[in-house]
Amino acid sequence: MTLFIRRTIFGILGITAGLVAWPFSEIVLGAQHGFPSLLAFTLVSGFGIGAIIGAVFGSASGIFLGRLRRAAVGAAWGLLIGGVGGATGFLIGQGVLLLIAEQFAATVTDVHTAALPLSRAIGWAVLGAFVGAADGIRARSGVRGRAGAVGGVLGGLAGGIVIEYGQVLLPAEPYARLAAFVFLGFTIALFFALVERRLSYGLLRLLAGPFKGTEYIINQRRITVGSGDECDIVLSDYRGIAERHITLHERAGELYLFAHAPAVRLNDEEVRPGDGAAAADRGRSDDETQRDDRGSAGTGPLKYEDVIAVGSAKLLFMAE
Repeated sequence: MTLFIRRTIFGILGITAGLVAWPFSEIVLGAQHGFPSLLAFTLVSGFGIGAIIGAVFGSASGIFLGRLRRAAVGAAWGLLIGGVGGATGFLIGQGVLLLIAEQFAATVTDVHTAALPLSRAIGWAVLGAFVGAADGIRARSGVRGRAGAVGGVLGGLAGGIVIEYGQVLLPAEPYARLAAFVFLGFTIALFFALVERRLSYGLLRLLAGPFKGTEYIINQRRITVGSGDECDIVLSDYRGIAERHITLHERAGELYLFAHAPAVRLNDEEVRPGDGAAAADRGRSDDETQRDDRGSAGTGPLKYEDVIAVGSAKLLFMAE
C-alpha cells in the first residue's frame, strides 16, 4: 500500500477506536454513582477507555502487513499499555484539577468551565502518549515509540479538549460525546502519521511485482526484510526471498545494508552475505559495525534513490 493508503487506514482505525470506546464510556458514566469512590471511577474509566483505544491502534502494524497473528499480538500490547496510560492519564488529570482549583480558580464556575476541562484534557494527552507509543514499545523501537508518543500527546490533547468542552457546552447530549470520541481517535491517528513520517529515516517503495508501489516507512533502527512472518517487511510473494534476507541498520542517522542470503544487489552492485551481517546481529559496537559496513558483507550509507534488489523484488530508498 502507498503512504496515502496507509494513512487512510490509520485514520479509519482512529475513528473505529473512538466509536468502540464511546459506548464503554457511556456505560461507566451512567454507573458513576455505583462506584465506591471517585478514585475507583477514575481508574476503571481511564483503564477501560485507554485499553480499547490502545488495542485498536496496536493492531495497525499487523493490519498493514496483512498478518493476523501480528495484529492480535499488537492489539494485546496496545490493550495493556493503553489501559495503563488511560488510568495514569486520568489520575494525572485529577491531580492537575486539584492544583488548578486551589491556585487559580476563584469560583465554582471557574472550576466547571475552565479548570475541569483543561485538567482532563491533559489526562487525555497522557492517554494518547501511551497509546501512540505502544507499538514502538512492542517492537523495541525508540524512533517509533517517540513518534507515537509525540503524535499521541498532540492528538490526545486536541481530542480531549473537544470532549471536555463538549461536556461543558452540551452536557446532556450523548451524541455530542460520540462525535468528540471519534474526533479524539482521528486526531491521534492524524498526528501520529504526521510525526512518524517526520521522525523516520525515510521509506522504501517496491518497484515491481505483485505489490508494486507499496511503501514502507523506516521508523526503527533495525529493519529486517524477508519472506518470514517475523520480518518487518515481508516479501513472501516474491521469488528467491529467504526467510530473513537483508537487514537495514541505522548508525549515526545513516542506513547500512547487510545481506544474510545471496541475490542482493545495491544499484546493480552485489552485496554478499558474510561476517559483517553476523556481527551486526550480535550487536557489536557502532565503530565495529561501521567497519563491517565498509567491507564486502555490508554496504552503506544508503543514498536517496538507491535501488536494493532482493531476489525478484526491487526496493527504492527515499530519504528524508
